[in-house]
Amino acid sequence: MDNRLHELRHYLANYTPRIDAYYLPRTDAHQNKYIRERDNYVKFFSGFSGSEAEILVTKDEAILWTDGRYFIQAELELYDDWDLMKKGLCEMSPIDWLISIMPDRSHIAFDSILMTCEDALKFIDILTKAGFHVTALRKDFFAEIWLDRPLEPTHPISLLHISDHGLDSSSKISTVYSILGKKKCSSAIFTSLEEIAWLLNIRGADIPFTPVVFSIVILAHNGAHLFIDLRKLDEGTRRYLEKYVTIHEYDEAIEWIIDWNTRTSRLNLHKVILVVQVNFFLQVFLPSNINYLLASIIGPENSIIDQSPIQKLKAVKNETELEGMRHANSRDSRVVIEFLHGISTAIGKPNGDKITELSMIEYIDNLRSKAFSFLGLSFATIAAVDDHAALPHYHASAKTGKREVTKDSICLVDSGGHYIDGTTDVTRTFTFSDRVDDEFKHMFTLVLKGHIAAASLVFPKFTNGMRIDMIARQYLWAEGYDFIHGVGHGVGHALNVHEGPVQISYRNYNPCGAIEKGMVLTIEPGFYLEDEWGIRIENCYEVVSAENLRSGSNDYVAFRPLTLVPIQTSLIKKDLLTTSEITWINEYHQKCLHEHSYHFKAENKLDILQWLENACKPI
Repeated sequence: MDNRLHELRHYLANYTPRIDAYYLPRTDAHQNKYIRERDNYVKFFSGFSGSEAEILVTKDEAILWTDGRYFIQAELELYDDWDLMKKGLCEMSPIDWLISIMPDRSHIAFDSILMTCEDALKFIDILTKAGFHVTALRKDFFAEIWLDRPLEPTHPISLLHISDHGLDSSSKISTVYSILGKKKCSSAIFTSLEEIAWLLNIRGADIPFTPVVFSIVILAHNGAHLFIDLRKLDEGTRRYLEKYVTIHEYDEAIEWIIDWNTRTSRLNLHKVILVVQVNFFLQVFLPSNINYLLASIIGPENSIIDQSPIQKLKAVKNETELEGMRHANSRDSRVVIEFLHGISTAIGKPNGDKITELSMIEYIDNLRSKAFSFLGLSFATIAAVDDHAALPHYHASAKTGKREVTKDSICLVDSGGHYIDGTTDVTRTFTFSDRVDDEFKHMFTLVLKGHIAAASLVFPKFTNGMRIDMIARQYLWAEGYDFIHGVGHGVGHALNVHEGPVQISYRNYNPCGAIEKGMVLTIEPGFYLEDEWGIRIENCYEVVSAENLRSGSNDYVAFRPLTLVPIQTSLIKKDLLTTSEITWINEYHQKCLHEHSYHFKAENKLDILQWLENACKPI
């Protein structure tokens, strides 16, 4: 038995009251998708490094749940004493397993900072009704087991200039206070790191692939407070922030909130007594993704839980942010074009170095790192060859990434970057073969037709993203095919590459997922033939007002491409395309040429320009 699992069971057995089963999701106190290595408790105990997982540990069982993206990876990585539950293939969730397997009146525990309030309340309610005792642990017992746990990162935070963000923090904070007032709240607690970064116009380096800093913001009725590791603030940054917030040490947040809530509760009691004379609110607004510990400190009687207003404010970019996104995506598109040119040139050299998945990743990551205002990758680059590309979220490892790229390989590369002025996400599927299988061309064209259909759509503003998903799937569905991921997602401005609240996914309805002018979304349909190859075509798009409508209405929106990278036309079956689809492809490629020709000429990259001109020839 792995020693760390033994120590965890020993701790649970000696806890008072004894814990019979312990539930742990893969996340952190701020509910991040990408987490610090020091917060990856699931990996520490189980060995599994994927980004989606839940574990249950009892005295006899250790079980991990994950989804279809990670079945193979989990089977390879899990320590010997662990069992795998495959989501989508097994009917039993962690809660179902507990109810089915554990004896009545068992004590079930979870960590109160690693579950959202909403999820924790549901967890407690279902298990309590089933006859179990449920305990929300607050003590960080991991420190007693994980002795070599990585240290807290102390990277200094950076400030965005007004020319990059377009709206100062005082204006943003005032807007949020105004929204809180409409919700009958006088204060709020915000723990989403990307929302705090947007609110205060700061960026950090605490989380992989997301330029944020661990922090908590409280907008109290008498002023704003920021809790942050003070080691990350230089004198200039501190002076800047103190114009908008009172600064506290991050580790003081819990005790400060307890004390603040006690004082606020007394005021609430006073408010009830003097209700006739008093005309203000003392409810605390809590965003729906706040962790259970913080929500339980405030209590349901003093709070309102709803979707964070900052999420919507952040998703609808101002003109400065949009201009930055245009520039960032333009620069990033040239990186991808240079990459595609470089790979195609290297493949043609008879005595050149061998190209592998890992070397493709290294090459494109290096090109991107040299681009102007580069902050970091927006996610781990995916480079997948042949049957590896049939796994939608495959990541090359030291072992699997040695797969060689040959002239006849089918390659899928999904990559992106963060820049001071914006964030990018782009996928291209390509090959260098002159004898591509007809079935592959057929499926590539169906995927492209779906992409064009969604990208060409004119629709009423405030349409939910869920309703657009099927537009991109229609040609696959018509032949009985589908793909398992969503069609698209929001993209942040120098922030999270997967930004809410909008998703283009028929499987995930979000009542707050209305599409508005000023948002940036991806469109990325795909198709994956198991054990053979995969196809995905992904661009970033700006949501703009639809122009030249016969009605003259201003109530409709459309998509304008931000990603301008050629789509390989030799993979297209032209006889499957309509005239309007052919026009879309040719016009898109003309935009690529128009956007990039000057830059490649100015940089004397004439070989890349020639490649681009060939790639953009009309079909």
